[in-house]
This record gives sequence, structure tokens and C-alpha cells, in this order.
Amino acid sequence: MSTIAVFVALGGGAYAVSVPRNSVGPAQLKRGAVTTDKVKNRSLLLGDFKPGQLALGSAARADDLDPPAKAPGATVASMSIQTRTAGRVFVLGVLRDPFLSCGDQPCTAQWGVYVDDKPVPDTGVTLSAQAGEGDGRVYHTLYGVSAKLPAGKHQVRIARTDSAGIASVGQIGSQLGALQLSG
Repeated sequence: MSTIAVFVALGGGAYAVSVPRNSVGPAQLKRGAVTTDKVKNRSLLLGDFKPGQLALGSAARADDLDPPAKAPGATVASMSIQTRTAGRVFVLGVLRDPFLSCGDQPCTAQWGVYVDDKPVPDTGVTLSAQAGEGDGRVYHTLYGVSAKLPAGKHQVRIARTDSAGIASVGQIGSQLGALQLSG
């Protein structure tokens, strides 16, 4: 009996376990068992998910207005994006300290994002004031998704349309970005 005990102690004990396919999940993993070093060279793509499996987040805008449909009067920021395939473009514009002051009559100014001179829905913000008064915001984000575009080069811009009677209008700063959405 002591010989068997010494043999087991020196030889160690090992046995094989067969684990059924897809049987290991979150309940079987210890906290911290999966780290970024173990999965760092893997990116998930939209195609990795089944339809309806990926829950998309939601967001909100302050104004949710459409920019004017006519060609805008003043370009605030512009850029171009080259798309490889037909698809939609997500645009993100930021206005820092947009302001408006009116002269002797009420006035308005409306900012929005345009792709190829077509308004991107829900990206508008409007400032308005009475005669001799002003309006402004500290910071405003304009974002949305364009209509489907063909492959090629596209012009993206933040533009502003002004009414009559404006004494001064503008913004302290602006930024603009765009990326093509797949699918």
C-alpha cells in the first residue's frame, strides 16, 4: 500500500476530461479569466452577429430639426470623404459657442450638416431673437446619417442659413467628422 502511495505521490495524478462543445459560458468562467491580452488581436464586426442580436444604443438631440433644404448661405466647416462602396455616411459636427444678435428686427440663423449639398436629417439647430436682442448656446452637437450615397468622393459640411436683420452671427469654433457605415 505504501508503494502505491509513493508511486502516486511521485508520478502525480492526472486524468482526461471530455467537455461537450459550447458547454463553457459565463457561469463556468472565473472573474478575470478572460483578459485583453488573451483576445487583443480580435475585433468584432457587424457580420459576426446574427440579425437582431446586436442591441444598438440610442441618442438624443437638443433640437432634432432638419436643416434648410435649399443650398445654405455660409460654410462653417467642410471636409471630403472617399467612400469605397455605396452606402450611408455618419456625420458628426460640433459648434462651440454659436451666437446671434439682431439689429432692428427679429432674426434667425440655422446651422445644419450637408453631404453633397443635401441636408442630413435631424442635424439642425436654430437660434432666434427679437430686435435688439441675442441668442446663443455654449456647445451644440449635430449628428446624423446621410441618405444612401454612391461610391466616390463626397463633400461634407456644416453650413448656416441666415435671415435678414442680423447684427452679428457665428460660432467660436467648429469641428466636423464623417465615417462610412458598412451595409
